[in-house]
Amino acid sequence: MGDSAQPRASHFEGDRSQPLINETIGDAFQAVVKLHGERIALVVRHQRVRWTYRELEGHVNDLAAGLLRTGLRPGDRIGIWAPNCVEWTVTQYATAKIGLVLVNLNSAYRAAEIKYALTKVGCKAVVFAHRYRETQYLDLLRSITPEIDSSQAGNLRAAAMPELRHLICITDESQSGVH
Repeated sequence: MGDSAQPRASHFEGDRSQPLINETIGDAFQAVVKLHGERIALVVRHQRVRWTYRELEGHVNDLAAGLLRTGLRPGDRIGIWAPNCVEWTVTQYATAKIGLVLVNLNSAYRAAEIKYALTKVGCKAVVFAHRYRETQYLDLLRSITPEIDSSQAGNLRAAAMPELRHLICITDESQSGVH
């Protein structure tokens, strides 16, 4: 799963009377923005967000550019570990736009489960909520990767999760070792 990984054709079984759509989610999103840019695209009441497709596109483009600046490349896996929030939607479209594989992680995972999931699929990055209910996600990550606090953001070298390099926390608070 190195940087040289090339996209492969998907396997398809079933009714072949209708052709598959040869369009990516990123392409479909851009087409909707072009057609309906000023219409409401996303409402997240608990975060007081109400964005048009054009506004959502701006946030998606910003995150996509930021993810590329970290060195992530098409085919790399990136986890999303958060409850429903605006950042979840932005991450979904940003990763699709630049060809990253989004790995959905259960927001109720505990330390052993998150370690297993991130390691099993070889995530190079994880976008995570600061907390969910009483769970402090960063504290859980620190319990399995104590190297976080001595690492620079984007350069995690954790024995327990050797492919994981980038921790991206959904918060305004600065944390060592975290984007």
